[in-house]
Amino acid sequence: MPSWGVELVEREGLLFKKFTDIPFTGNVNTDTQKGFVKNGKREDYWNFFHSNTGQLSGKGIYKNGNFDGIWMFYWDN
Repeated sequence: MPSWGVELVEREGLLFKKFTDIPFTGNVNTDTQKGFVKNGKREDYWNFFHSNTGQLSGKGIYKNGNFDGIWMFYWDN
């Protein structure tokens, strides 16, 4: 169920597609984040981007919606 640029909202620790009550599953690719969500939780490799510059702000792996392993974070410059 791919969903590029989908608008998600977070409720009770889970991600939902806006205006639904079913936890989201699919790809996310927006100006500020890129990754995969399974049953409302972030999974696998994710990239986050600064909204003011579009530059990479963080990257790492999620497991069952939690940070897993080493993450790298970057200043916006």
